Amino acid sequence: MTRMTQAEADRHKARVHPIPHSKSQQKRFAMQGGEVRSARRDSPGLPGRTRSKYSAVRTQVDGIWFDSKSEAAHYRRLQLLAAAGQISDLRCHQRWPLVVNGIECAQYESDFDHLDANGTRVIVDVKGKPTEAYQLKKKLFEALYPVKILEVRKAPRGSK
Repeated sequence: MTRMTQAEADRHKARVHPIPHSKSQQKRFAMQGGEVRSARRDSPGLPGRTRSKYSAVRTQVDGIWFDSKSEAAHYRRLQLLAAAGQISDLRCHQRWPLVVNGIECAQYESDFDHLDANGTRVIVDVKGKPTEAYQLKKKLFEALYPVKILEVRKAPRGSK
């Protein structure tokens, strides 16, 4: 059995352990002795960097990280509505516990939520392609909370 050099071990670790993106992943990774790094997710071929499932590019606006460019663009639109006074109490990435029979089975994280001009809470989720997990959490959320989720869909490529 041959031993790996330190450089080979580092390359292997970078391939086997992708960069953690959520805070819980970062904590778990750090507890396992990993080093938390930040990098663009859409850089294929570089050690330690992974492409996201749907090729979304993480984007930062005003110090807030968004999972896609379309989510960041929607945030800018909501900021303009807030500045115009049409919405208020704009919040990003709020977590909502999904509790059934006293057991928290999951959490739903909304992209945005705000109050509209009537004072009604609006939950907004920007979606490129809805996953099965999202659809299940959406149904559960709408069954537990008296609020509907407004889905903002990214326009398909090539459409105007």
